[in-house]
Amino acid sequence: MLRASRLFLLAILGTALAGTVYAELIPREHGLQATLQEATTAFEQSDYARAAAAFEHLAATYADEPRYRQLEPRLLPLHAHASRMSGDAPRAITLFESYLEQYPDREETWPFVLFSLAQAYQENGNTAEAARAYQRFRELAPDRPEALVSVLREADLSFTDGDSETGIARLLDFAESPRVPATLRSQARLRAVQAAQSFGRDAQAADILLGTHWAIRTMPDLAILAFAGLRAGEWLANEGRHAEATLAYRTVPPYVQLLSLQRERLAQLLRIQRERLQGSPLGVQADTFWRDYFAGVIAGVREELATLEAMEDYTPGWQLRLGETFLRGGRPREAALLFRHVSENEYNPAALRERAHYAWILSANDLEDWDRARAIAEAFLEAYPQNPLAPEALFLIANAYQQEGKHTEAVEVLDRLLAAQPGHKLAPRWRFARGYNHAMAENYTAARDDFTAIVRDSPDDPVVTRARLWQALTHLFEKAYADALVLLEQLKADAHDHPLAAEIAYRRASALYAMRDYATTRDALVQLLADFPDDQRAPAARVLLGDALMGLGELDEAAAQFDRVTPAAASLYPYAVFQRGKIHRATGDIPQLIAHFEAYTKGETQPPRVAEALTWIGWGYLQLGETDKAYPHFTEAFDRYGNDPHAGETGGILRSLEQLQRRNGDDFIAWLERERTRSLENKELTRYARLTLYLADSHEREGRVERADTLRFAVLERVPPEALDAAGLAAIGQLLLADDFPSARRYFEAMLEAYPQSPHTGAAYYGLALLADDDTEAETWLKRFQDETPYHAEAIPVALLRGEVLLRLGKPEQARRVLEETLTWKHARGQPQAKALLLIADSYAAENAPDKAIAYQQHVYTLYRAYPDLLARAYWQSAQAFLALERPEAARRTLIEMTGDERLTSSPEYPQAVGLLETLSARQPETEATP
Repeated sequence: MLRASRLFLLAILGTALAGTVYAELIPREHGLQATLQEATTAFEQSDYARAAAAFEHLAATYADEPRYRQLEPRLLPLHAHASRMSGDAPRAITLFESYLEQYPDREETWPFVLFSLAQAYQENGNTAEAARAYQRFRELAPDRPEALVSVLREADLSFTDGDSETGIARLLDFAESPRVPATLRSQARLRAVQAAQSFGRDAQAADILLGTHWAIRTMPDLAILAFAGLRAGEWLANEGRHAEATLAYRTVPPYVQLLSLQRERLAQLLRIQRERLQGSPLGVQADTFWRDYFAGVIAGVREELATLEAMEDYTPGWQLRLGETFLRGGRPREAALLFRHVSENEYNPAALRERAHYAWILSANDLEDWDRARAIAEAFLEAYPQNPLAPEALFLIANAYQQEGKHTEAVEVLDRLLAAQPGHKLAPRWRFARGYNHAMAENYTAARDDFTAIVRDSPDDPVVTRARLWQALTHLFEKAYADALVLLEQLKADAHDHPLAAEIAYRRASALYAMRDYATTRDALVQLLADFPDDQRAPAARVLLGDALMGLGELDEAAAQFDRVTPAAASLYPYAVFQRGKIHRATGDIPQLIAHFEAYTKGETQPPRVAEALTWIGWGYLQLGETDKAYPHFTEAFDRYGNDPHAGETGGILRSLEQLQRRNGDDFIAWLERERTRSLENKELTRYARLTLYLADSHEREGRVERADTLRFAVLERVPPEALDAAGLAAIGQLLLADDFPSARRYFEAMLEAYPQSPHTGAAYYGLALLADDDTEAETWLKRFQDETPYHAEAIPVALLRGEVLLRLGKPEQARRVLEETLTWKHARGQPQAKALLLIADSYAAENAPDKAIAYQQHVYTLYRAYPDLLARAYWQSAQAFLALERPEAARRTLIEMTGDERLTSSPEYPQAVGLLETLSARQPETEATP
């Protein structure tokens, strides 16, 4: 279409330059004829400079002759066109204007002359005149194909004048016209994107790009789209619009596709050229046109192909940037696939592969695939040890261990990192991470050393306030509340404008509450809520305020605080609801208690602990003596929620039903049997499991252990794990664990996944610790047990087991801290405390402090003589400790006391004690007094 003017010029000549007609028109004078022949031949050969010169000579020499004036209407457009094509736009303008002025009656040729004149104006920089010429052309020939081209040319005029807004608007209006072919509409939008980007209007360019359904499959438009998409994607990514950046990048085809399409395009043009020029019947003029046309087009395509072939392949960089938008847009899985592809392609530039490999680590971190993240990071360090990001890759390895709860391993990696890069700008951050992992591993002294070093050595680092907070938290974790409070008071005064200010205030209030200073706690929390009403800590602060007010006996005020906790507070909401219920119970306001829990159970969605709430309602009716309401309430509640594993614990409902039925003289066991049979028939497997497990517990309380286990195995056989509630999963897991079935792990893990807030998680943590493959894994589960379920029924055996595990892991100080706490538990008196004392002694022995170990061993054989096995162990280890202190006489006296107790003769330590006593006695002088 852009070469339509040449077709027009051939049409102007028509048959006038061919055959007999041409001969008739040519004057017989040799000079005019020869010059005209030279001009037309040069024109046909596309030698426009020579043609323009010949036409100019004709006009200058023969302008006044009648024979020339007869040819002028046809020669003048040729002359003008040759002048424009040879680069003389001003002369072309003069000639085209002269034609329009001299031949107003030749309307059939005017459209083409106007279009060519507009092009000449545009080439000469006369933008206003060019625009008027294009408009006149469209008015005269609105239906011609060139009319569409003229609109695009006018847009170019606006861009030449620097008026990008008008130019882009024209292109977009053009693209919306139903008269415009789809291909041209796409080209107009693409040109609008290019123009917007070239004028720095990237936001508009992105909007046009993303608002268009691109169906471009051919060159060169596909190449233009590729580079526009790359720029738009980069701009959107820098603006944080990652989802849109991904869409922009996805408009970009691979570099090899552009090359392939351009080569196909060249081959196709060469084939068409051969077909058009082989035996053409159209005459020399048409052959000349097509030869000229294809020569120009093919030259342009070859030039574009050469440019593409010389260009660096943009595909790896594009894939890397697309991966980065995936990563930042929350799509790490797709990001990881791209980063891996780029980093493992050995043909990609080294710098690009390194960058992709590091980003691959980040993707694995976002996927929380910690083993994979470590493996990728270690491969990065091996491949690129000198890369500036190598220290951060090592830090990511530590982070992966941290996220898995492997805090000791994290500390070891951070030790390496800080030893290798002590002066790195990120060293304070790494030191903080090490302190945090020390704290999570309960190495509180080491943690404080790191936090203190940050405060001392990097006072201006942004991490300092966090380090100071964690200094205080380590004291809180050790229950050294007074020490924590001193640090928190100082920090609160220094960081009142810090983003952590609300957290600091909350932790200060927590320390006060733990010290039972409820009045000061109340004041601190009231101030916190006034200063930070919208902070994420506000719901927790409100709940703690309610608890503090309950501690002060200010129950109405406490209830008001709990009432202000909304479902948006997640797990704090049901806690507040049930605390409110406790207040109603404490004040004896049973009707209000019933109304409170009924309102809770009637929400739009099923709330947490709904079965427990229904139990409280039934209990309330019982307190009011309204048995007629209580009994149907319990049965209806169990019928409604008994088969819903997520409704919460139903044990309270069944216990209440048992109490009511026994009070009425009914056979509750028979009722359980009937109901579980009915549940099984109706395939209500959750309900069946709950009734069967409750029946099993009843049999166990009566001493019928075998019957109880038979019932539990029936549940195992008939009920899949997904139909069990938290209590059921715990019960079946413990059943399998007792018989050493590894499948117990499946039930414990299922419970933690489905019911992470259940009080039965303690059973899962303990069970998984017993099933652990090594002590490190066991410590992870035991620590979670103590952190999250400290009041669980298995708290004592867990504490003792954790002490043993920590000792085996070479952490005697941590073991001692865990064990010493058990000595304060009233419910752990007797044998558990004796075991704890011996383990504490073991911790001192591990630290080569036998004198301290002896004190605990002696405590056992002085106060806990009721436990022969522990007594024998205490005596024997005490004797060993005395020998380590080179006090053989004290060891001998201890062994004499031990072997004198007949209850200890069957202990494994007794034969060793006898042998050692004989050895020591043989070394003593006969006159030495015995004890």
